[in-house]
Amino acid sequence: MIIKNKIYSYLYLLFSIITIILNNFFLQNIDREYSVILLIFFVVLFGLPHGALDTLTAKKNNLLNNFYKFISFHLIYLLIIVLFFCFWFYFPLAGLSFFLIISIIHFSEDWKPELNFFERLVMGTSLISSTVFFQPDDINSIFFALTFTSEVTIIISFFNYIFYLLIFCLLIIILQNFKKYYIILNIVTILTTAVILNPLLYFMCYFCFHHSIKNYKDSIDNLDLVGKAKTIKVLIINLLFTLFLSFIIFIFFLKGSLEYKLLQITFIGLAALTVPHMLLKAYINYKK
Repeated sequence: MIIKNKIYSYLYLLFSIITIILNNFFLQNIDREYSVILLIFFVVLFGLPHGALDTLTAKKNNLLNNFYKFISFHLIYLLIIVLFFCFWFYFPLAGLSFFLIISIIHFSEDWKPELNFFERLVMGTSLISSTVFFQPDDINSIFFALTFTSEVTIIISFFNYIFYLLIFCLLIIILQNFKKYYIILNIVTILTTAVILNPLLYFMCYFCFHHSIKNYKDSIDNLDLVGKAKTIKVLIINLLFTLFLSFIIFIFFLKGSLEYKLLQITFIGLAALTVPHMLLKAYINYKK
């Protein structure tokens, strides 16, 4: 486990350095719309596959052992996604707040079991708070595109103020885990990319090149009894269905400019997919 986490930390650092170099030489003057497209590309390539394995995860844990349960599982999964989309559209500020909370909880699991619950919570919160603190104007624009309300400044102010406390907590984590240098490497990478990169590229670096790679590999390892061909088949089917559903929502339900709609389908879509994904993991852990 430690060796794997070192590798994930190195990959995260490597891809972050590459992104910083490319951004400084090629992407700095490119419209944010193209940054969103770049983010979507890597989210589809790296982000969606680790969630697309939920069907196989449920099957391995005996949640799909007959046709009725197979249909029920997918209907409930889809219903949760649709309900969350509706919730966000009717209560956008609450939807954004909920998304940030579940992101903190979900990302904090990336350091399990190396760190205790409090330390993991600090790490997860720092992922959100650091980019809010260093890139407030960009964050305000992104949050407005997701909610169409100026009240997002309340959320931004909260994460701005809490960042000072988090810096102190991160220092404690570094001192208490000094020998686990890959943890320190993660903290340095997070803070450095938060300062240098715009929030979209910052999120891309962590979500795609650390969180998604790590969780995809962990999911594959846990599904060692499932054949490779079957895994690829399930991945393709679930990815195509997710992209089709996203296309329908993008065309008929989202509003605003192309850039706003791209931001919405990316972040609201990820939020909607994360909720059933987290519930499934929580239910499996509860059963165990």
